[in-house]
Amino acid sequence: MNELYRGKVTKFIESKGYGFISCADFEIPETCFFHKSVCETIPKEGSWVDFRYTQGKKGYRATYVEICEE
Repeated sequence: MNELYRGKVTKFIESKGYGFISCADFEIPETCFFHKSVCETIPKEGSWVDFRYTQGKKGYRATYVEICEE
């Protein structure tokens, strides 16, 4: 997916370096996994983000995450 979607970080496990995004655009029916390596700045839980995703083996996976203005 090349289009940017908007979502909210519902969980981020700092010690593991990954978290989950709930998509506000309702394109994704479930949460989207992300790893800190795809983030320009590491978002905190509750942050709004713009992101791109792809379908992975275990579900949706973000390929790009950027903190955005609410």
